[in-house]
Amino acid sequence: MKNNNEISKTPNNFEDCFTQLEKIVRELESTNLTLNESTELFERGVILAKKCESILCEVNTRVKEISDKFTEAHTMDEIV
Repeated sequence: MKNNNEISKTPNNFEDCFTQLEKIVRELESTNLTLNESTELFERGVILAKKCESILCEVNTRVKEISDKFTEAHTMDEIV
């Protein structure tokens, strides 16, 4: 696995992570890489995919919180 320095280079926003992940996929599909190079790219891709998933989970939680607040406020308006 990559060292902490490599992991710390992972972007903090979804768009940059996804863009890097797409680049890795294209590179794995279109170039003649050694097994070691392919494995390193695959490992980096897994790190990026997990970061994307984490970001999406956080956003999903936030959207649910907002939706719940709206539903709660809307229900209270109906009661009054």
